Amino acid sequence: NCELSASNGVKVYKDITIQGSGEELITVTAEKLPGDRMIEIKTDSISKGLTFKNCNVNISDIPASGYAYNAVIIINSGKLVLDNCDMTIDGIQSDGTYNNMHGFWCLEGGDNLLSVVNGSNLLVQNFAHNAIEWDGTTKYYFEVKDSTYTSDHTRGGIIGTWDVTFENATV
Repeated sequence: NCELSASNGVKVYKDITIQGSGEELITVTAEKLPGDRMIEIKTDSISKGLTFKNCNVNISDIPASGYAYNAVIIINSGKLVLDNCDMTIDGIQSDGTYNNMHGFWCLEGGDNLLSVVNGSNLLVQNFAHNAIEWDGTTKYYFEVKDSTYTSDHTRGGIIGTWDVTFENATV
């Protein structure tokens, strides 16, 4: 097991792959959100970003906020790839209420990609706002190939205009 922890969240500005042997559980925690996000992926090309490969990722215990913040934000041509990875993003608070956030938010300045591939499972649950949303300023890609995407107990599952590819997918 591994914990990816930062006092101000996790910021990715380069192409990074976190690879496990298939059974590691990576828990992402933060003492407070960096402005409005737990994980920020911001690069200068859709070919760069954060890849979780052959591992399990849990994002929970997200710091409560009075604003509609985001657990994961993809900015300016960034990408998040889940490759043979199970990721759960849970917005439930310790008092049993939903976090006043979005699961994913994509915005500004270029093409953004959320890719769930090769037997991955993405579960976004228990958010007062949407599981996956955009700001409407650029082009957004969401692909689920040979994998599963589930949104549960959120206001909406996939919100906005997306270039979507579902191949052998369960959504």
